[in-house]
Amino acid sequence: MLGWALERRRPFCMRVAGDHRVLETWGDSEAFGLGALQAGQDVADIAPFLRDYELSETVELPFITGTSGHAYHVHLLPDANSRFVLFIDARQELQQRQRYQQTANEMMLLVERERRLINELIDARTELTIRRKEAEEESRRRGEYIATMSHEFRTPITAMLAHAEHLTEATSPSEVHETALAIRRITQQQLWLIDNLLVRAGFEADGFSIHRSVTDVRALIDDLCLVFAPLAADRELSFAARVERNVPEFLLLDSLHVRQILVNLLSNAIKFTDEGSVELVIEYERDNLAATVTDTGPGISAQDKATLYQSFRRSREEPRAAGAGLGLSISNRLIEALGGELAIDAESGNGTRAVMRVPASAPDLEPAASADSTGGLIVLGEDDPDITDLLTLRLSEAGYRVHGVADGNAVVASALSSDPRLVIVDINMPKLDGPAAARQLRERGFQAPIIALSGATAREDIEYALASGCTEFLRKPPHLPTLKRLIQRLLAAPAAD
Repeated sequence: MLGWALERRRPFCMRVAGDHRVLETWGDSEAFGLGALQAGQDVADIAPFLRDYELSETVELPFITGTSGHAYHVHLLPDANSRFVLFIDARQELQQRQRYQQTANEMMLLVERERRLINELIDARTELTIRRKEAEEESRRRGEYIATMSHEFRTPITAMLAHAEHLTEATSPSEVHETALAIRRITQQQLWLIDNLLVRAGFEADGFSIHRSVTDVRALIDDLCLVFAPLAADRELSFAARVERNVPEFLLLDSLHVRQILVNLLSNAIKFTDEGSVELVIEYERDNLAATVTDTGPGISAQDKATLYQSFRRSREEPRAAGAGLGLSISNRLIEALGGELAIDAESGNGTRAVMRVPASAPDLEPAASADSTGGLIVLGEDDPDITDLLTLRLSEAGYRVHGVADGNAVVASALSSDPRLVIVDINMPKLDGPAAARQLRERGFQAPIIALSGATAREDIEYALASGCTEFLRKPPHLPTLKRLIQRLLAAPAAD
């Protein structure tokens, strides 16, 4: 067995003098990469480790790698004035150790991967927990939203129906007048809510569009005063609106959405103010329209500020206040879409100051023609008889003659045969839609202004109408004072070549 082990390990031994010269050898030195050693040969360069130890020291040196790359164990054994140097082959042991080391490294990698996988699973579980909570919160908020919308629609509609029923029984003019005012107020508030819901849906569907047009700023503010002054008076609040002198008469802006923003800010101010005042100030600075709404209400608590611009959130301190909790959220998103900013300055108990800034440039307006901007024939294309009757009545009161038709083909035929001063078309009409009717009129040389009406404000609807030859675009139901002023401005403009 010893012979087999020695044969397998292939030992080599040499006796070396103190000056590192070989005295005698046993075994095959070449098997260890030492070359053919001869008696008297200096082996200090072949076995440099000999220089590190005294001749009298007994030393064991495991896994020495020689200059030739061979691996071996070395034993230094003293013998009087010389020493024996025993070489034992260690290549198999080294390979086995390397395999063990490789296995250990692989195990460490596996452990590291397992640890990383566990961490990823923990992160994923945490993320899933967060998403689950977010989904639960979204579900809760949607449930609140449905309940809120049900309340916000059913309650006013119930009141409106009651007022309408009372209107049929009212006998005195003052009673009829007050009931009609109540119905108008409820209807206006419902339209504001619908506007906010439509804008929110537009943002979610990526269908929001901006339509800038020449806007009479002071007329816009006058319209808002007509609506909000009575609402403030109902709550025994003073209401004031001021347009600074440096504000141009006309500005190029998205009047539809600017009006909606101001409606939301003023509505909130009046809703949350129990006593004192609400004030609106309009300024113009560095190509920006600035509107400041100040109230003497309860202000906003630090807790409520954190959720100020979230949809369907209402003040914890004012739970009695009605509303869907959409006004500030929608206003902030609208202002950002218009390239502006909304700043809210409020402290609990000290009122609120909301400042809106949106880009607005002064348009280059051509001098108005001397022609009368009122009176004359208007062709009205509208398939809803109630809208037709209402617009015919109000435009007739303003001095216009109105010829109403119910489809696009009739609009084209009437406009070409009667030469009206202006045409109003609903985008969605039977047989031929409004923009298609406008395109046919333009192709046949019709030059008078054409106003498109639509209950939708999707970007593609506006672009379709304007690209088809319509001069302006208004959303239904049209704000009648705005419609009248738009007609006057279009009729006063120089005729197209």
